Amino acid sequence: MKKLLLAVTAMALVMAVTPASADAIDDIKAKGTLTVGVKSDFKPYGYRSANGDIIGIEIDLANKIANSLGVELKVIPVVASNRIQFLQNGKIDLIMATMADTKKRRKVIDIPKPNYYSSGPTVLTAKQAKIKSWDALQDRTVCGILGAWYNKSISTKFKFKMIDFKTTGEAYKALQDSRCVGFLYEDITLLASTVGSEWDAFEMPISSLPSETYAWGIGVKKGETRLVELLSKMTSSWHKDGTIVGLEKQYNLPNSQFILDSHKSAK
Repeated sequence: MKKLLLAVTAMALVMAVTPASADAIDDIKAKGTLTVGVKSDFKPYGYRSANGDIIGIEIDLANKIANSLGVELKVIPVVASNRIQFLQNGKIDLIMATMADTKKRRKVIDIPKPNYYSSGPTVLTAKQAKIKSWDALQDRTVCGILGAWYNKSISTKFKFKMIDFKTTGEAYKALQDSRCVGFLYEDITLLASTVGSEWDAFEMPISSLPSETYAWGIGVKKGETRLVELLSKMTSSWHKDGTIVGLEKQYNLPNSQFILDSHKSAK
């Protein structure tokens, strides 16, 4: 009993002199760097420039967050299959990588509201395939990106098979090589990524699924209340002042309806 009391007393003394753990904002400011997981193959949201730097709309937004905290931005390339793992194990402070805001993801991470972007999934196909509806994909093989949360629900609903790839480059190549009849992906990004004569034989003939179902969110570790509140205020201000409207124009994208509507309602 005496040994047990001594052990408990010692533990209490250690706890008394150990400072409370800092929250994410304190940690970020202490190290002087905001580390954000971003895409590096998803033009124009996150992609490699000619000199190898990762640039894009999401990187510009991540820079605004870093500036607001008074720290430098460090970006780490992620893919759909590892971005949440990187956040949970502390390799990154935030996810800003075209991540859809879903109930399943909200069980393991926090996602501030409002969402900062949205897109709707559709299919890029070869014109000669003559795919004119989602139902026409039944029993066909479609390319996709590993970890994209809509792959299973859409392929199950329309009864087609899927080949999943880690990167968009691999999926585009598979489509061009006729290993699949179409590439299931977000509409705006497909438009931005298929400019040039090599894509003249391809089209997006199917209406995109509702974009509000695929709103994008910033991923934050569970329980980081201050950081979530900061990001909520920032995304609201981006919509109100037209920041993202301007970024779409800067990167030669047509203004998406979600962004126009968000800007209008925020004003």
